[in-house]
Amino acid sequence: MGRNKTMLRKVFFVIGLMFFGHLVIFSHMVTLHAEDPVKAAKARMMKRLNTILELKQKGIVGEDNKGYLAPLRQGEQYRSIIEAENRDRRIIYEYIARTQGVDLSTVERLRAKQIRKRALKGRWIQTLDGKWKRKE
Repeated sequence: MGRNKTMLRKVFFVIGLMFFGHLVIFSHMVTLHAEDPVKAAKARMMKRLNTILELKQKGIVGEDNKGYLAPLRQGEQYRSIIEAENRDRRIIYEYIARTQGVDLSTVERLRAKQIRKRALKGRWIQTLDGKWKRKE
């Protein structure tokens, strides 16, 4: 009977090792395949870039003084794309703030400044005092 118990323990031990090993391998695979939120946000932004550029060109959206898109016309037609873009921008801004050791508002302010500087002539931008104007 003692020999059977020993054999049973060895079998359970081996099964336990195999199970644990599979868990380790599985968790490693999940980690490898888990999406990096920043990369995922950038990928989504690239997919909608042409639409955003078209909306800017038509004067439907502008860049606010915090680095986010803002609707310039009333209507729900483009609300979801604006919200999606701003969610992804915020993911990236929060990552930058966290890695640089600054607060989110600093990143937003600096990014808005970059956007204003790079905006094409005629695109709507919000000035620091909150007024909207076309870039000259």
